[in-house]
Amino acid sequence: MYFVLGLVVILGLLLIFSLMYILKLRNLVNLVFDGKSSKMGVAVWHGGKLKYFSSSLLNYAKMYNMDFFDFKNVTEDKIKVFSKKYSQLEVFFDMVLKNYYKDKLEFEVEIEIGGQIFLLKFFRIKSKGLRYSILFLVNISSNVYSYAKDIIKPLNKIPQSIFLDILNRKTLSEVSKKLFDFLKGQKIIDSLVVATRRGDGSTYIHYANIGFEERMNFVVPPKKKPIVSYIMDFGKKLYVRNSERLVLPKGYERIVFGKHRIVSIYGVPLKFEEEVFGAVLFEKGGKNAFTSKELYVFNLLSEILTINFKFREVFDKLVKEKKETLRNSLFDPLTGAYNRNFLNKMNFNGDCSIIFIDLDGFKKLNDTYGHDYGDKVLKKFVKLCKKSIRKEDKVVRYGGDEFLIFVNGKNAKQVVDRIKRKSDIDFSYGIVKHNKQKNFGEILKEVDKKMYEMKKSKRHG
Repeated sequence: MYFVLGLVVILGLLLIFSLMYILKLRNLVNLVFDGKSSKMGVAVWHGGKLKYFSSSLLNYAKMYNMDFFDFKNVTEDKIKVFSKKYSQLEVFFDMVLKNYYKDKLEFEVEIEIGGQIFLLKFFRIKSKGLRYSILFLVNISSNVYSYAKDIIKPLNKIPQSIFLDILNRKTLSEVSKKLFDFLKGQKIIDSLVVATRRGDGSTYIHYANIGFEERMNFVVPPKKKPIVSYIMDFGKKLYVRNSERLVLPKGYERIVFGKHRIVSIYGVPLKFEEEVFGAVLFEKGGKNAFTSKELYVFNLLSEILTINFKFREVFDKLVKEKKETLRNSLFDPLTGAYNRNFLNKMNFNGDCSIIFIDLDGFKKLNDTYGHDYGDKVLKKFVKLCKKSIRKEDKVVRYGGDEFLIFVNGKNAKQVVDRIKRKSDIDFSYGIVKHNKQKNFGEILKEVDKKMYEMKKSKRHG
């Protein structure tokens, strides 16, 4: 099964979407995390398999003597066991179990574990036939800021279109633009920059809207260091109440688009496991334009971006592995021809001919010159076959020196003749027309028999 869920590079916004539900909780007008660090636990399952989890969730599990890797592969029966094994989470597991077969689900519970109060938000989504489950955990028991309704409401209103853009694999710049438009519409900011560090030391700006001028997807060379580079290099937050008083170390500068103006600036590094990989910059016109409430929102958004930017890397790696696995399952690694597994997936039509080819004297050639030479002969032969057929025709390595060629139309003999004229090695072959009245096994026996009749006639010729 493929990962067709097209999560874009700004997958952080996926959890923003979940956050907007979390912020609706009955006591959440006063919800804020620890003032120094908003430690959110996040886990994502595809089907029942764990695909991503944040380190904070793993730390919480260790802290309260839970084996987090119990949840690596989750089934209905396992959830029944979890409900008894982890009695403090019984309410949560019972809710999941009760709705186990629902494709769409969301709920939240507050649970006490070891004297701490945790908020668990769970939701399940289904897109293009694939089912994903996401757990979002927050410690809400202590050190909370006072958080007013006027700042929670904007987060609750984050448009679902942003979430849909994530599912549809919109680019980071596109989703960042939507996020900027939303935050600006709520009069929280009027400038936004989302950037990541590149291997050569340059800064890649995915989205920038500064001074009412918008730019996307451009590179700032290593020698030119904007504020986001400063934040990434030093790995620290930056809050400037008055841009006229901004003092940066030598080599760094504030890039201004449009007219010069006084702004308040707040920058947050994007970190994962103490490694800084990017930065987000929020600006608003005027001095002291941000209160602690806005700064909290920025910290929260940045942490969500951090978690999900890294999840994107995990996702991309999984997609790549899936593609490689699929390719390895269908293609012969030596010659690049299809392998026998491909036959199980192939659809035959009534106007298809099958050519069965066996290289003459290949065993003797292998024994005389060695397997490396034999491998080169096989690769060269497959390359020749591919050049002799059309794009819709297929070459399959059926066995060591046995090949099947599926040719649409009635020109199978012409294909064989083209191969023969250019091939350095002789071969025997059989050709049969696909017959809907016969299964593939019967057709294969028929064409195999014809090939061996030719080989036999050569021996006695």
